[in-house]
Amino acid sequence: ALMRNLGFAADADEPLVELLSLSQKIGQEPYEFPSVFSFFLPEYQPSGPVSDSGLVAPEAQELTGPNMISLLNGIFSLAKWGLNGCYGGFGKNRPVGTCNAAPGYYQRSMGQLGWSPPDATNAAEVIEELSTLMTAGRLSSENKLILKEQYEAQLASNDPITSLILAQQLITTTAEFHSTGLNRKSGVPRPEI
Repeated sequence: ALMRNLGFAADADEPLVELLSLSQKIGQEPYEFPSVFSFFLPEYQPSGPVSDSGLVAPEAQELTGPNMISLLNGIFSLAKWGLNGCYGGFGKNRPVGTCNAAPGYYQRSMGQLGWSPPDATNAAEVIEELSTLMTAGRLSSENKLILKEQYEAQLASNDPITSLILAQQLITTTAEFHSTGLNRKSGVPRPEI
């Protein structure tokens, strides 16, 4: 959905989008189910409070620290440099240029995200539109404010492209991006475990 919603366009000479080694990077890959029962065991219980409560969390079987970091690395790479293998990216590299490039350098990529805001200088509008595209409008007002402030700070010292890339990356770190329900902050600290 991320690539579709942000207008991913494959390069003309590489029209077939290939996402490489996803099962090793994020624990799941299309058409690569480890068994006929999909990726998760229905009775899986991660250790800790879930197990102690007698609950199950099948999706947590693949939700490991390394898989989450690899997912974010791949998404960050996609936003910064397009679909390539640089810094944990999900694609393959063209044999030109370097991975040590500024954000927005797409010469090594097989395609890139194409969405751009009508007015990149209006932080509130950019964040609102990204909220709609990336979280179906579920981004909390607190997160919108944080993103707006970061976008404006980046915009003051860099160009709009770098600011947009930062906003896309930050949204992918929110709970709203990774879930389909509404998230509400209670303001109450979590109990010690």
